[in-house]
Amino acid sequence: MLDPDFAATRCDGLISGREYRIFSEIAERARDEFSMLPTGPDGYGLIHGNFRQDCYLFYKGEVCAIDFHKCCWSYYMADLSITLAGVAGRPDEDMLRHAFLRGYERVRTLPDHYEEWLRLFEAVRLIEHLNLIFRSDDPALRASAPSQLAFVLDWLRSFVHISFAGHSFSGKA
Repeated sequence: MLDPDFAATRCDGLISGREYRIFSEIAERARDEFSMLPTGPDGYGLIHGNFRQDCYLFYKGEVCAIDFHKCCWSYYMADLSITLAGVAGRPDEDMLRHAFLRGYERVRTLPDHYEEWLRLFEAVRLIEHLNLIFRSDDPALRASAPSQLAFVLDWLRSFVHISFAGHSFSGKA
């Protein structure tokens, strides 16, 4: 997920060994957990792939998705993590997460362990977002790197503390 050479050459000295260990730990855990996620129709299928707030519209009480260029076969939790990333860090994040998931369950039942899996997908999404920032040649985007990195590392430290204390998402210790 984060190549040490890349971190050394493109991350402007912002990622030390301690931070790199957090990324590596999450990458290893994600690899293990993703290999155990069920791929049946209840949790895996065609997803939007970029279901952000600017990719759906409300019309006459209905929600309509737009912009399908990232459609792919993947876990439904991946789409949910993309959507919920749009409310991360907001003061009303918990309320919005709850409302979104309650609405989602009107259409599709959430699987057992969904919250743990969702957090794992969110962690991976945040790291992918950092990779995008550090790979960018856009000076404005690169300028956001220190604050984005601080936010992501804070989130990931909390995730590691909560999720890695002898707990396995698959239910296996």
